[in-house]
Amino acid sequence: MRALARAAGWQLWKRLVGRPITARYFGGKVRCYSDSSNASLVIYFNGLFDPHEMAFFEHYLRPGDNVIDAGANIGLYSLFFSKLIGPAGKVLAFEPDPICADRFRENIALNECLNVELREVAVSDQSAMVEFSVGEDAAGAFASLRRARETRQVPTVRLADEMKGLSFAAGKMDVEGAEPLALAGAMLERHNPPVWTIELTRRTLHRSNTSLEEVVSTLREKGYELWRYDALSRSLAPWEERARKPGHVGDAIAIAASRMDEVRQRLRSDQAHRRSSIPGSSADDSRLRPDAIHVDGTSQSAAEASAIGKA
Repeated sequence: MRALARAAGWQLWKRLVGRPITARYFGGKVRCYSDSSNASLVIYFNGLFDPHEMAFFEHYLRPGDNVIDAGANIGLYSLFFSKLIGPAGKVLAFEPDPICADRFRENIALNECLNVELREVAVSDQSAMVEFSVGEDAAGAFASLRRARETRQVPTVRLADEMKGLSFAAGKMDVEGAEPLALAGAMLERHNPPVWTIELTRRTLHRSNTSLEEVVSTLREKGYELWRYDALSRSLAPWEERARKPGHVGDAIAIAASRMDEVRQRLRSDQAHRRSSIPGSSADDSRLRPDAIHVDGTSQSAAEASAIGKA
């Protein structure tokens, strides 16, 4: 009921007021614009829009780790990673859409995240210039993968080239159907990073003339196995296709078999130094939970922000 109230309130706010709000988000803040579906996730799900995947990262990542965010959009995952890895770590983010990139920079500045670096480029299997669609729901894609009202030339890079010899603990990839190209440029056989979370959507993969099965096969050929994570039991299980909505089979956690023992050890040892922020777990930590909404710089409890709905 709370989620429904927040959703209804946000829809009302967008239609009657329209201006962006600032919401608390994992110990920081995020600007929520009315045309951004990613920002809406902060409102609808109180920040925990990918509860199991986000729990995995919270349990796995350590201060000082380096993380890749490919398809960073407005920076929700980058902000989340920034809090987990601390000032000694680094988030290397990639987002070619100019609207998303501007809002990404706004959110990073709002949170004074000095450990986040944004590259306004697309990730692919080669360095080149490509047509890119922009201006659709504040999220873009290669023009060849989407019918677009507006396109622009953007540079593409290979992830392997951009990592510049650094070791990365994990990567998140959500690039609107270009996952096969991005993975080809990541030099997966190096198992750096050993962990990827990857958005798997049949519809967008079909637009890139590939398939879910081909992506899964590529990952396995490069030594990765696919898993899902249960936040409450804190356990990994073999990934299987589970449609959350037509064509969308959910994120997969790809873990290099050669590094599996290391990953499991991190997940086991996490309880000794960091508690979970997932609601319903035995060790709830409000340090990383969004709990209020700010409008025009004025802090309000979610109950008081009537245009947004009760939290």
